[in-house]
Amino acid sequence: MGTGTKSSAEPSAYEADNRSAPPRRPGRRIALAAGAAVGLALAAAGTFVPAGAIGRDAATDALVRVNRRTIHVSDLNEAIGSLSYTRSGEISAEDRREVLNRLIDEELLVQRGVEVGLVKSDRTVRKAIIRAVIDSIMAGAVGAEPEEGELRAFYESNLELFAKAARLHVREIFFSERDDPGRALSRAREAASAITNGAKFATVGDGDGEDVTVELPDAMLPPHVLSRHLGPTLTKAAMALRPGEISSPLESPTGYRLLQVVDSQEGQVQPYAALAEQVRAEYIRRGHDNTLRATLDQLWNEASISLMSAEATE
Repeated sequence: MGTGTKSSAEPSAYEADNRSAPPRRPGRRIALAAGAAVGLALAAAGTFVPAGAIGRDAATDALVRVNRRTIHVSDLNEAIGSLSYTRSGEISAEDRREVLNRLIDEELLVQRGVEVGLVKSDRTVRKAIIRAVIDSIMAGAVGAEPEEGELRAFYESNLELFAKAARLHVREIFFSERDDPGRALSRAREAASAITNGAKFATVGDGDGEDVTVELPDAMLPPHVLSRHLGPTLTKAAMALRPGEISSPLESPTGYRLLQVVDSQEGQVQPYAALAEQVRAEYIRRGHDNTLRATLDQLWNEASISLMSAEATE
């Protein structure tokens, strides 16, 4: 950034590179209202990485060039706009210079981070960059408000998405393979036979079953919640049972399970009028997803991607 001191003149279009830089004011690193706290507020407001910078014409409203990167007048105004929320009174010319200095500091640090390889090696940095690019794509995808006809057509084409989920009340008996892998399946079969012949499911479970790490809630549950406890395969098996019916022994990673459906409630399609806002939100979300997918497809098509090892396809 150079080694001079900051000038007291009003900022103009100058270059901040190895040859010339806006000199720093001696003894006044930052003199905004709250000192270092303002710096934190600016960072929290996101002003050090201007959201509108991605994809902007570098020749438009250029203010400062930092090596090969440009800080724009709009970047400065955005930072000052965020600063105005943290203090009362007008922003002085001296405040503007200090905010500009901070933007230059930030750009130099970003460039240093790229130089030392943080973009490649630091997952936090990479995620932040990816998030910023996605946010920029999403901001560009915001279009006109969808019309009622579009939303109704979307609803009719995706009724299963807006149906009230089915619910199941399921009980289980668990037979662990931990101590005797060979006996777990036979014990499960014996328990199933006893229940079929009239034994109470709960009684057999208390006598022959074993404790599970997380017990099933004693309540009606939608399939996606049930799947968190049983996994998708056992949940699918439970959904095929009628109330009162028990399953055959079902294998799980740690043993075998018997399932019984105590009660069930079929899914119900809800009318559009009751879900209008939800339909709109999903319609917009799908549009954003499609925009992101189209952008990624374009980037793939424009990129040179070469597989360097057969392991990439395994």
